[in-house]
Amino acid sequence: MGLLELSRPVQFEPVGQVTTVFFDDKNQQVFSVRSGGATGVVIKSPHHTSVITYRMEDHGPIISIKLSPNLSVLSVQRSKQSVEFLNVTNLESEYSQAARAKNSVILGFVWTSNTEVVFITDHGIEIYSISPEKKTIKYVRSSSVTIAWYCYSPVNHYLVTSSKVDTSQLQVWAIRNSTAYKLGMVELDTILVKDKDVSLMNVYNQTFLRVNINQGDGEIAVLKEIQLYCVLNDQVTLTHVLTSLDCPGPVGLHTVDNLVLVHSQTEARSRLYDLKLPGTPHQENCSVSVLSPSLSLTTITNEGTPVPYSPAWVVFLPNILVDARKGHMWTLNLKLGSVLAPDPLTLTKFFLNREAGKVPLLKLLKSSLQSTSTELSTLCDMFTCVVAAYNLHQNIASGGADGNSSSATKRTRTLSTSTSFTVPPQTSTGSNPAFPDSVPPAVVLDQADIFTNVFSSSSQEGVAVTRLQSVLVEYLLCLLQQGVTPRQFIYELLINLCVKTEQFYQLHQYLQYHVIGDSKPVACLLLSLESAYKPARQLALDMMTRLGTATEEMIEIFLAEGKLVSALSLVKANGLVDTVSARKFLEAAEKTEDRMLFFNVFSFFEERNLRLRGSGNFSRGEQCDPYVKKFKEMFLETKRTPAAGQA
Repeated sequence: MGLLELSRPVQFEPVGQVTTVFFDDKNQQVFSVRSGGATGVVIKSPHHTSVITYRMEDHGPIISIKLSPNLSVLSVQRSKQSVEFLNVTNLESEYSQAARAKNSVILGFVWTSNTEVVFITDHGIEIYSISPEKKTIKYVRSSSVTIAWYCYSPVNHYLVTSSKVDTSQLQVWAIRNSTAYKLGMVELDTILVKDKDVSLMNVYNQTFLRVNINQGDGEIAVLKEIQLYCVLNDQVTLTHVLTSLDCPGPVGLHTVDNLVLVHSQTEARSRLYDLKLPGTPHQENCSVSVLSPSLSLTTITNEGTPVPYSPAWVVFLPNILVDARKGHMWTLNLKLGSVLAPDPLTLTKFFLNREAGKVPLLKLLKSSLQSTSTELSTLCDMFTCVVAAYNLHQNIASGGADGNSSSATKRTRTLSTSTSFTVPPQTSTGSNPAFPDSVPPAVVLDQADIFTNVFSSSSQEGVAVTRLQSVLVEYLLCLLQQGVTPRQFIYELLINLCVKTEQFYQLHQYLQYHVIGDSKPVACLLLSLESAYKPARQLALDMMTRLGTATEEMIEIFLAEGKLVSALSLVKANGLVDTVSARKFLEAAEKTEDRMLFFNVFSFFEERNLRLRGSGNFSRGEQCDPYVKKFKEMFLETKRTPAAGQA
């Protein structure tokens, strides 16, 4: 099944004798212009259902048409020397700007803000400030450079220019603060590329320069590899090489859900690359990751049916397809329900980076648990990735994304702590040095998610208890190794599974070596297991002693068992003699029907009263009258001992 699905098409008036079609990649809008705008300009977008329509005077054929980012100014290029601007509130009045350099040709223009536009000419880059209210345009500054063609990223305002049609040198610019800054030159040595081979794209919040490396030219050209240069910290560095292509004919490129998609029209197939999955080091530069397709080749489908890759399709980043002949525009989306991968670990890493990956990841973990063909070591690696992603999410959420100061990041070692392009130790999540620690995982599974959807549901479906227990121990160890405190229900499930399988020795070991952590609920659960495993009681008491916060619970346990001497010893050891309730102890002593025990407990509290108040009598608030009476009946009336009265 295909992993890529077309959305419902946005329909527009197709190309015709009087209609021309344009696409604005900044606002993701398609323009249908009839008769140069005289009979209407219709603007649609795949991201919302509203339709914008205008009418304007026909001053000749249109080369390019765009709206400002706030949709308030319509910009139209009709000649190679100037661009016209029209406020949408008054399209009858226009103002224009010609290229500043003499005899220059405007190759294109881009909006960088609501009040700034940049002309790219064959003589250089010109930046202008626009005041729509005054209908004025002011020259700001320019950079002189020979330009044959360019490509632009509207996300971060990066620009790539070439001085030749076929070139081996690409200049990268950044438009900031109304200034064009040179960032770096990409040298391709003997490789020549054209404008169609180059684009700027955004993956995992990083900007990459894409360069297609072809073998041959024209119709016999075959795409051999794609080089990706990361633009980071004002430096341009080769970080990835996408291989296993060998695509003849036209090729298109999309980015969907942080995946790089390479479409081959001739093959009618698409290749998917996840830049965060581990690759192999490049032979000549070990800091460059060489990637093969992350999954098997796939197809584009429409309502589940594969569709042919039409020659009329025009591909726009990030995920737009336009067929100007039919008047259709689609977005391309990822279907995770039918994803297959060579091994569960690769698929785990893949799902962790997908926006809709939570449900399929939980299904994958559950099916891997239930399948005895999946080894425990593989499941351990899968859980390690899941816990590492959770740790990273918590680290970023708490404002500790800086790996140099975060103990969690150091402990889990999930991502490189440097943004430089050096080779870190291979990590369990397959991270790449091109991506800083601040890139959050798309999917975060907490312990409740895994307990409910993996372990609990598998238990209900009759999975072998021994298998369930083994996998649970692997998950528990992954949590502990990465510094995550297991939740109470994880401990309880493991204890219950040990009881079901009668693996009391293993349970004893888990407790002794603190695989199962100390807590009051665990101690209480252990106490309830005394009938099945007698040492469980002592294990519980030892745990409560270690906790140091379970004194009251231990006292209650001793009282319920009639072990009042042990309870009083615990009271004295913790300095609770002056505050403990005498009535509770006397009631427990009475239930034992042990005369001497009752006498000793009563005498204990008499001594306390004498020390605190100078009298052995109990106060009325202690409600000990019945026990004073019983003491008199049992001892004073028969042995004539000194009276113990009621105050």
